[in-house]
Amino acid sequence: MNPFWRFRTSGVRITDPRRPYIAVSNHESYADIFLISHLPWEMKWMSKQEIFNIPFMGWMMRLAGDIPVRRGEARSRAASLREVRDRLSKRVSVMIMPE
Repeated sequence: MNPFWRFRTSGVRITDPRRPYIAVSNHESYADIFLISHLPWEMKWMSKQEIFNIPFMGWMMRLAGDIPVRRGEARSRAASLREVRDRLSKRVSVMIMPE
């Protein structure tokens, strides 16, 4: 990690990585996403649809089973939440960055 970056966690600490969690975080740069993606457990990401439209990145996210959401569309939000429940039922955690 870069010594000029401040990395802070708060809230519930994950004590059993085999149990599924919903993690919610803000991020200030793509470096945050890179760091979080190196946590030692499987996690799927909920991300805005626009990210899934980026060449290669969107393909990788679909392949990984990440969850797209179209902001402002109630049906998309409902479908995304069903996918979140599906991942949790399979004991896979979900990361949401609402910013």
